[in-house]
Amino acid sequence: MTVVITIVEEVGSREKRTVEVRRVTTESHKHLTAHAATRILRREFPDCPKVLTASKSTLGRRVFHAMHSLTPTERCSFHYNWRHYYLTEATGGS
Repeated sequence: MTVVITIVEEVGSREKRTVEVRRVTTESHKHLTAHAATRILRREFPDCPKVLTASKSTLGRRVFHAMHSLTPTERCSFHYNWRHYYLTEATGGS
């Protein structure tokens, strides 16, 4: 199975930018699950926080999402910049 990982950084409350799109091939031929997505994230991004866990996203079927904070925003130490990871199975022609 090939999994596409899209990494989006959210800077402030309105600005989002895609920073990386990575394709990962696994030995499994099963559908992507939250548990498998979490294992892939931890393997591909070992510097991420260990509490990073993927869950189903509201963006669509078979889309999994994880996120963690990066740094506080410039104007307020209670608001953070975030990094989002979206994992999806690559379809036949991709």
